[in-house]
Amino acid sequence: MGSTAEEEYKSFMKKCTKGDDPKVVITVRSIRKKLLDMKLKEEKAGNIAIRVHTDDEKAPTWYIHAFVIPFTNLNIDRIKNKQEIADMLNFQTGIVNSETKAFMKKIVKDFGEITTDGRKKNMFRTENFKKQKDYFKVKMKAF
Repeated sequence: MGSTAEEEYKSFMKKCTKGDDPKVVITVRSIRKKLLDMKLKEEKAGNIAIRVHTDDEKAPTWYIHAFVIPFTNLNIDRIKNKQEIADMLNFQTGIVNSETKAFMKKIVKDFGEITTDGRKKNMFRTENFKKQKDYFKVKMKAF
């Protein structure tokens, strides 16, 4: 039996955040309901856009969930202060790779400023990121 899309997503995110070659993950929108399918779109210079398909009626059928950028494209050897990395991503200072610099300008223009996410050292999110509450679950807890 094949693995589900949720298992593939979890293993991919674990590979991105841990291991020998960690990457910067910028989350654009949360996944609220069941994940049906996931596509990885390879951009220039090894940058990846994660597109997901969920069964949420309020969300579009396919939408961009996150972006993954290798530390080598950002000219960073090790993980340092998260705020310094967020400033580098917002203002593109110190990014030597021209394709990654243009990619980051496009992300900041389309989705807003990049802020730190309190969970892991290499996880960030955009200013427009809003975690949506599922009001049905809140009502179920009230009963």
